[in-house]
Amino acid sequence: MPITSLNQLNEFFADGRGEAAIRPIIKYYPNNIVSASISIDHDGCDSYGWESDLVTINITANIDGEMRNHQWYFEDWYQEKLPVAELVRDRAA
Repeated sequence: MPITSLNQLNEFFADGRGEAAIRPIIKYYPNNIVSASISIDHDGCDSYGWESDLVTINITANIDGEMRNHQWYFEDWYQEKLPVAELVRDRAA
């Protein structure tokens, strides 16, 4: 399913931990996004399973009349502390 709104992005991460992680993204954009893609990878494995999720979210949005490509990133170690997405790349679309 292509993601074309902040609501859809929020629904994708509606599991609690992910929802908390993307709060900075939801707050960052005053209007809906044009599109988003999500990549989830894993960092190592032990006898209990994956050690962490590596999440990259690429967003295209209209910011003050200019199309921008943003990349957000967070790593979820499955611990008490909730992950928080950070903007790691901002460039013109």
